Amino acid sequence: MSEISEAAQESTRERILSAATEIFAAKGYLRTTVREICARAKVNLALVNYHFESKENLYVAVVEQMFEQGPKRLVGLAGTVRDEASWRAAIRKWIKTSLETVTAEEPPLSYLSAFIAQAPEAPEKVKEDLFTRHHLPLRRDLSLLLRMGLPEGIPEREAELQISLWCSAIESVCMSHAMARPNWVDNFSPAGVTHEEWIAAELDWMCNLVFSLLRYRAPEKPV
Repeated sequence: MSEISEAAQESTRERILSAATEIFAAKGYLRTTVREICARAKVNLALVNYHFESKENLYVAVVEQMFEQGPKRLVGLAGTVRDEASWRAAIRKWIKTSLETVTAEEPPLSYLSAFIAQAPEAPEKVKEDLFTRHHLPLRRDLSLLLRMGLPEGIPEREAELQISLWCSAIESVCMSHAMARPNWVDNFSPAGVTHEEWIAAELDWMCNLVFSLLRYRAPEKPV
């Protein structure tokens, strides 16, 4: 009986998360009400409060779930680098996954793109939490990958500046897709160029720029 009850509770929780994801993505945090989510999930307000306690907590849970489905696989990517080939592959994977996420046209990644665009309207406490738990780990891995391509002997202050500039440039290109409505690809791709062709060309362009200005440098072996 207990197992059935636990399974039923998990099913209810997932139904609430699914409904919340769809409505938050379509309307944003501020314009979404918990009652709308209840109606979509076919549950009462007490059940939402039981599982998530507040609208803020529900929003965070939705983002957590989407992060697990997509960008999380980039965390730890720097640890896969063994040589120049794997370094290039890791940087390409980071950019490719990011572009695919922010330009996705179908759920669940299209929902995540919508959440990125709507992030400025989320409560400050929620934004800080999401920035710390999700954005920083991704940026940290990208920073480690880029550091591997900086010249040997570069002063630490200059290295930090260069890494910050590279991260900001790469993230800005990706973020522009999420922020633009309709999609940036639809706005600016030449006539006859498909969505997939544009993203592939953009990926090649970004990677070629990185690899033309940065050169992989194997870490020094301990003496």
